[in-house]
Amino acid sequence: KARAAAARANQADAQAQADAKQARTAANQAYADATAARNAATQAEAEAARARGAAAEADNHAAAASSAASLAEKEASVAQGAAA
Repeated sequence: KARAAAARANQADAQAQADAKQARTAANQAYADATAARNAATQAEAEAARARGAAAEADNHAAAASSAASLAEKEASVAQGAAA
């Protein structure tokens, strides 16, 4: 009886060790997945920041072009006045 009980205990211990190893593997995979997700989020943030910068630069160019057009209109108006 004692031998059978010891065998059952050994079997239960081996099963517990296998379960613990499986749980560790799953935890490591979950950590790796979370790290990959964090990295992807960081990259997306950086790309969004670059896009915002590009949009701001385009706004600046548009404002400069508008100013230049306004100035050209004024100069044309002055030239017309001088010609008249």
